[in-house]
Amino acid sequence: MPYKNPQSKEAKESQKRRNKKYYEKNKIEILEKKKPVMRKYYKKNKSKWTATTEQNVMNRRKRLYGVNSDDYYDLLEKQKYKCAICGRHKDEFKFSLCVDHDHKTGKVRGLLCHGCNVGIGRMEDNIESLKNAINYLLNN
Repeated sequence: MPYKNPQSKEAKESQKRRNKKYYEKNKIEILEKKKPVMRKYYKKNKSKWTATTEQNVMNRRKRLYGVNSDDYYDLLEKQKYKCAICGRHKDEFKFSLCVDHDHKTGKVRGLLCHGCNVGIGRMEDNIESLKNAINYLLNN
C-alpha cells in the first residue's frame, strides 16, 4: 500500500521489512556480488580499514575483559612490552599481545603472545596438564 508521505515513519518501516525479506531470500547472491566490491574498497582504503580494525580490537577488549586502552598499555608497560610467558618483545609478532584471563573468574592475568595464549587455552588452564607437558619435554 503506497503511503501519502514516503518519508513517514510507517513508510520507512514498511520498506525496511521488505528489504529484510528480500535480503533473506537472496542472501547468497547479494553477498557474492559484494565480494569484489569489498576487495576493491579494502585495497583502496587500507589505511582507513587498519585504523578501524585497531579500534575494533580495543572495543572487543573492553567488552570481553573490561580492559580499556589505558589498562592495556599499563599492562604492556608493566610487562616491558613482552609476553608474560615466553618473554619475546611485542614487535616480534604480527599481532598485538592477547589479554589472558582466568576462564572461571574472568580476572585478567596478563598479556601473552598468540602462541602462548593458545597453548594455555589448549591445556584448558589445567596445571596438571601443563606439568605433564613440562615432564614430557624434559624426558624426550
